Amino acid sequence: RTGSDGVRMLRSYIEFAMNGAATLSASHKNERTDDFVDSIAQFIRNQGFKVQQYVGCSGYKIDIAVKHPSNLVEQFVAGIECDGFSYSSARTARDRDRLRKSVLSNMGWSLYRVWSAEWYKNPEIEGQKLIAFIKRSISASNEIIKDLEVC
Repeated sequence: RTGSDGVRMLRSYIEFAMNGAATLSASHKNERTDDFVDSIAQFIRNQGFKVQQYVGCSGYKIDIAVKHPSNLVEQFVAGIECDGFSYSSARTARDRDRLRKSVLSNMGWSLYRVWSAEWYKNPEIEGQKLIAFIKRSISASNEIIKDLEVC
């Protein structure tokens, strides 16, 4: 009930210390969902890809993570960010447009951003671009897997 970020963070830390990982999953369930993100995720599913929404364990989550199509490979091949709620909740434009992408790219994520205005203006072309990106990401992941198998 407080407006203080410090007090809220302290409470979250104490809850985590007392309850462990269960606290993280409980906080994940209370997150606000985004209709635009949901519609993009459904579009990707309709194209035959497996996705998981809101992936991450920090305050920032990747809106949509695309899973490798093989049942033998348990990894994400691409991250899709949308300019919905999580995008607009960033404190600064620098956080939103540079830092997130930089940090996630350094962690090995292949990222793509879907702009809602462009999507609504021309969903067919934007959908084709998104699917092409996912296919390139899968191909790149397959190359990495092949290289690892050789070693």
